[in-house]
Amino acid sequence: GATAEGTKLILHAGCGIVQASDPTEELDEATCKLRAVLDVILPGVAEQLFAALSGRVVAEHRDG
Repeated sequence: GATAEGTKLILHAGCGIVQASDPTEELDEATCKLRAVLDVILPGVAEQLFAALSGRVVAEHRDG
């Protein structure tokens, strides 16, 4: 889901976390959900954001 507050857009992605859940798999699931929404709103930004959060470097995307 998403919530708009003034100039902010807050995205929400839930997971069904239970005792047997694997934290890495749950993070991957939430990332996948958020990436799908971000790619629609701001194409190309999701890859840069998640790369930065994971410490990876991604070549800058340029059209044309």
